[in-house]
Amino acid sequence: MKARYVGATIGVMTLTSNKIYDILRVEEDMFRVVDDDPNEPEGYLYDPVNPGNVSGTVFGKWEIVEDDENGILRRTIDRLTTSAQN
Repeated sequence: MKARYVGATIGVMTLTSNKIYDILRVEEDMFRVVDDDPNEPEGYLYDPVNPGNVSGTVFGKWEIVEDDENGILRRTIDRLTTSAQN
């Protein structure tokens, strides 16, 4: 699965704007993303709706480039967006 991060670049070793990232899996309503940190091949957890930095001051969004056969990325984003609106 792959998604493009769109938003402000977050740090040197996290997310770069307009870069496509591998998403390993959906884990507890979060995306496990192989980000720019070369020391962490297992990736980090990012919010599927508002990925951002730890301090909560910079946010972006994901654009799905390649989903799995079940559409898990799209379904997760849609479900969390709908629950946030209610």
